[in-house]
Parts: sequence; structure tokens; C-alpha cells
Amino acid sequence: MKSISVALKAHYAGNVLTLASIWRITLISGTVKNFTDHDKDITYDGETYLATGGYSASNIQSTSAMNVDNLEVNGFLLAPHISRDELLAGRWNHAKVEIMRVNYKDLSMLHENLGTGRLGEVKIGRNKFTAELRLLMQPLQRNIGSLTSPVCRYDLGDSRCTKVLTDYTVLAAEVTSLIDGRTFITDLPSSTVRLTPSTTGAPTDDYFQGGPLTWVTGNSTELKREVELYDSATGMVTLAVGMYDAIQVGDTFNIVAGCNKLLKTGSAAYNGDCKIKFGNVVNFGGEPELSGEKSLNIGGQ
Repeated sequence: MKSISVALKAHYAGNVLTLASIWRITLISGTVKNFTDHDKDITYDGETYLATGGYSASNIQSTSAMNVDNLEVNGFLLAPHISRDELLAGRWNHAKVEIMRVNYKDLSMLHENLGTGRLGEVKIGRNKFTAELRLLMQPLQRNIGSLTSPVCRYDLGDSRCTKVLTDYTVLAAEVTSLIDGRTFITDLPSSTVRLTPSTTGAPTDDYFQGGPLTWVTGNSTELKREVELYDSATGMVTLAVGMYDAIQVGDTFNIVAGCNKLLKTGSAAYNGDCKIKFGNVVNFGGEPELSGEKSLNIGGQ
């Protein structure tokens, strides 16, 4: 049951309502942006919610039957509040959204929580965007459990893999020249990383393939991309998806080794990255020797 103040509940029962919704959005960078559908800014609980006048929200559908809450936000691209460039660059991806309703005539009545979730798919038109908001009931649509597979189901370095990646990470690597929007030359050949559990050296070909690259400085600061290819001779990095904002010489980034998620790449030996590169066989999250069906449900996580 939703909790609201006695005063706000009494206001709901009145004949004249002075209500407005306020939105608190926390981007992946930690930046907080506040909006309201009221025609004037609202200052509530020490924060100012800007009246954009350019967006509208569909009804929130929430029932006692545990159905999934649904909400779409339609709005115009009103810089600097919400810009096309920010959306395309991915700065709003998976942003946390808190939606509340207040009496703008008497904020001492506090607020009603309408929903909390994260932004999902964002569709961008010429002068308008539509954002899907996935509220807390959304995970109920997901299947619970895992499928058997010869490939590891874990993410490298997560709580199930447990591998500490400090020695497999290069901090503040630098772009030294550009090729295109997703390919560039770096100073990575001069770096030292852990190649195997017992050896170190310069990163080898495709050492970073499948690993994450996070921008530290430049137009795309704090954004992350997966590495598609790495060439050790030139230090060339190719991203799986290019950056929306231009990469520039001198931009710096952190980059982590990739894992092919295999324990073995042939029938004769255990020679996948989990064994050779990371020495983490005890925590391998796959079943490379399982005979028969390769897609059996093995229960929840």
C-alpha cells in the first residue's frame, strides 16, 4: 500500500485539486535532473524541479495483481534540460527515475510516490523523444534461472567470477591518433598487464577484445563501450559501437582485459581464457563437458 500523509489524502478527497508530478532523474554519471509537469518551477525538499512544459507522461498502470507497471514519457528536446546530443550519446541510458506527486499549493503535505524505476528504450525523432520507463515490477517479466552452456554465464570480475582485475586493467591510457569514430591509435603497447597468472608484459593481439573501455576525459567522459578488436603492433583499438561525440587526440580512458568465456577451445586441452589468461577454473560458470542437450534450465541464481 502506498504511504501518503493524512493532509494529502484529505486533499485528494476535496473538490478542487492542485496537484503536479515531479520527476527526479539520476543519470549514470551521478548528475541529478529535476522536472515537473506544472507550469512553474517547484522547489520541494531543497531541490528545484524545472517546469519544462514540453513533456507528457502516459498513465501509470499499477494493480494489486502484480502486473507490470507501464509508463512512457513523450517530450520535446528542450536544451539545456534534455538535449538530443545527450540522448544519442547514451548519457540518459538506464538513468534512475523517481516520480512523485505533490500539492503545489501546499508542499507541507509532502508527496505520494508514484513509481521508481530506470529508463529503458529511448526513441528519438527530429524534435521529439519517447522514453520507456521500466518501473520496479518490470523484473517480474524476466525468466528466473540459467541455461547450461559450454560458455561461462558470469561477467568477468563479478561476484560469481570473483577474479580481481587490477593487474588486467590499464588506467588513463591515451588516444594518440584517430582513424574514425570507433577506431583509434593508443599508447597501450607501452603498458604492462598480466598476460597469464604467472607472467606480465605488453598486451597481446586481441587482449582487450570483449572487454570494457570507459572514457576518463574528453567528450564522452564516463561512457563505456565494448572493445571489438585490439592490435598490439600499432596500439589500435576498435570499439564495437562508435561514440556519438567525437573522439579527440589526448582523450584518456580505462580499459580492462576481455574474456572469451571459454574453458577450452578444442577437444584436447583446457586452453580457454578462464584457464590460460586468468587461472580461474574453480569459478568457471559453464559446463564444457556436459553431453546431450546444451540448453537445460538449472534453476535460479
